[in-house]
Amino acid sequence: MAFDFIGYFAVPFLTVALSRETALFSTNFSSIRTANHRQGEFLVWSFLLLIYLLFCFLPFFYRRSLPRRRKWDGMLLLFLGCGLLLLTSVFTPYLPREEPFLSQIHVYASVWSAVSFFFFLVLAVLPVYFHRQKEGRVLFCLLTAAAAFCASSYLITGIVNSAMEIVYTLTCCTVANRLHLFFSAPSPKRL
Repeated sequence: MAFDFIGYFAVPFLTVALSRETALFSTNFSSIRTANHRQGEFLVWSFLLLIYLLFCFLPFFYRRSLPRRRKWDGMLLLFLGCGLLLLTSVFTPYLPREEPFLSQIHVYASVWSAVSFFFFLVLAVLPVYFHRQKEGRVLFCLLTAAAAFCASSYLITGIVNSAMEIVYTLTCCTVANRLHLFFSAPSPKRL
């Protein structure tokens, strides 16, 4: 119940609230983060999202560790790498004129955390697809639609924009919630 509320209401509400007073296709969350009066709101959103995703994927890592201990090391490292990159992007400023080096780190960390987490989600959906093809197919279609929207939005506008970040965040929360439900449920088959 708490996962549903946070994943379907709290995080999406904060995600959309972050983009208020901005143009969806010409700004992004990095520029919102640099506004002094919005930094607290951005940090609350970032930490809520990180903690939510961590707790969503705990059953996934636990279930994968049961048969063989080493089976899930790569997925755990990928997940932790995504989290570390996201934290790096949260704590490095995007001020290209004042701090060009830190701004480059911010951009690379932001992009690579999103791309690597997308691949993590695709790999995490595979067990769902093999055990419940209908649900797995829906999750793959959702990920594909989000990727298509983000790619086309980037090609049209030339920047990573707030609309992309909103769609990406909502997709990640939805898929993470479904994966949490799938891996929390008792299963007669070994994953």
